[in-house]
Amino acid sequence: MNIIKLTANDTSRFLELREISLTQESDNFRTSALDNSSLGFDYWQDRIERDHVAAIEVDGVLKALGGLSRVVGEKMDHKGLIWGMYVHPDLRGSGAADLIMNALIATAQEHLRQLILTLAADNASAQRFYQRHGFALYGTEPDAIRRGDGFVGEALMWRPL
Repeated sequence: MNIIKLTANDTSRFLELREISLTQESDNFRTSALDNSSLGFDYWQDRIERDHVAAIEVDGVLKALGGLSRVVGEKMDHKGLIWGMYVHPDLRGSGAADLIMNALIATAQEHLRQLILTLAADNASAQRFYQRHGFALYGTEPDAIRRGDGFVGEALMWRPL
């Protein structure tokens, strides 16, 4: 496994893996594949250039992703948002998610005071993963994410740096 920081040149590869994550495991994300594709290539190219997006590459193919965005604003820019964490089933249990999270935390520690993230409240394995990395649940927004079978809450987590 090779961990890399993505650049704008990686946008096509990023979008390929993101599409897989949003179609094959749509219940675990607040964004749908349709909403994601409507943002367009240029949006993602700019975001990858602006944010810190870490990825695991195996034989030239991206297999895991995670992003870190700095919250914008004079009163809020001490916070970072972890977003888009995904590990392809081929690499689950390999430590790939830990490598990405550790890289994002290390980057955040350079300039930020805390990290925040959200996840589907019924995704217990993801919540345990984030807790292992020092995140704590501080609330749940009821019925925040619409699914084909109804609604699910969105768990809110944070971690001091």
